[in-house]
Amino acid sequence: MHHVVQRFGFRPTRGMMSLLIIIALVAAAAFWIGPFRPQPAELRLVALSGDGRFHEYVGIPSAWADTMPPASEATARFPLLLAIHNAGAQAAQPTQLSLSLPARYRIATSSGPLDYTSSMGNPLARYDLEVRSPRIVPRARPAMIPGIDTLWLEPIVPTYYCTALADSVPEFIAAPAQDPRAMSRVKIFYSFTGRTIRQRQTGLLTVQVDPNLVKRDPARPPLVFPAEIVKPEAPKPELGELTFVGSRTSACGDPSQPVELYTALWETMDGGRFFVVYHGGAPRKHLYDLNRDSIIELEMWDANADGKFEARRAARIAIPGFLMPFPKPRPDSAAVAAAVAADTTPLDSAWLRTFHDLDAGPLRFVPRPATPTRAQPARPQPSQPSPATPVRPGAPITAEPVDSAALRIFNAEEAGPLRFQRALQGDTVRPRPRPPRPQRPRLLGVPYNPQPARDTIR
Repeated sequence: MHHVVQRFGFRPTRGMMSLLIIIALVAAAAFWIGPFRPQPAELRLVALSGDGRFHEYVGIPSAWADTMPPASEATARFPLLLAIHNAGAQAAQPTQLSLSLPARYRIATSSGPLDYTSSMGNPLARYDLEVRSPRIVPRARPAMIPGIDTLWLEPIVPTYYCTALADSVPEFIAAPAQDPRAMSRVKIFYSFTGRTIRQRQTGLLTVQVDPNLVKRDPARPPLVFPAEIVKPEAPKPELGELTFVGSRTSACGDPSQPVELYTALWETMDGGRFFVVYHGGAPRKHLYDLNRDSIIELEMWDANADGKFEARRAARIAIPGFLMPFPKPRPDSAAVAAAVAADTTPLDSAWLRTFHDLDAGPLRFVPRPATPTRAQPARPQPSQPSPATPVRPGAPITAEPVDSAALRIFNAEEAGPLRFQRALQGDTVRPRPRPPRPQRPRLLGVPYNPQPARDTIR
């Protein structure tokens, strides 16, 4: 190679070669980590605001909010219509979306709250959502996230906190008052991950709601009644036959140091409620609401976790919302109405009569145009029906001329399978002309016969 360069009269020196190498390295660095490097994808999570546009700072109108029952620890819920916007230069396809928000808020769907992960001392709860999104094109309009149901943002404003003393028995105290203005603004930290994303895309989504919808008056401190200790076990009220209603695992108390409880709800034949509260993997407390007025009248607890409830006392406390199981999702009203309409169709309705009228053909369900009826002369009835003609039981037997219009339409196979529908719409069924038959080509001259002629002797 050196001789080839010298043949063209180019004699590079060491300084020139060093300069070329430095220029090549600078160009490579510019394309690798410098200004000439192509910009990656920059995914941003946006939500629908009250002005009908997608923003990173969202204001949700009060008319969009959905109220919650008074027994719930959430005062209201606000819809989150999320979308993805690509502000970068390359397309990307995320597969997972992680949302981290304060534990005083939770994210739910129409089926109930979503599962989340949290750690002790961390005030944030993390939700991992699977994203089935196509490739997000750069500089395009925000694309809705497919595969994710409508998300609801629910502010948690409980009326009671729960604490665990030295014996690990949960106790209920009045929750402190919350500042509605601080609760009305929530910041959601998000991150996108995917196979086509080189590094995790992160950002911040701010949601502003009406402070009046997150305001709740603090509850009064519960009354403390004298306790009664009975060994080996305190008497329990007669409950009779019980029916299991549901269960729930909840974290109550201060979000920075929550107390995890598992509650099982049973119901008596008279409608009374019986709660079994688990803490630390063992049942520690029994709560009774026998007259179903949403007020707990009696509580019993197991102080030494030996399975025997030795202590009991009267109580006067409203049932905390974190003890009640989540309500079952309500079915779609349109689907229920359609199912009810299908089940309540009268047997003698016109639709069923049309369905069982097999002689009318498959086009009997097609709506026919309203045409004035003409009086037709009575047709003679034969004494016996033809064996090839199907007869519906109970229907009058009529004979139809062979050259009727219906038979002509039926026999016009060249008109195609839609000839019956065109005939109902008033069009004249005209059979397509048959293609001419191919004629045998005429030969010029006498065909050559390679076989020799046989001599015949007469």
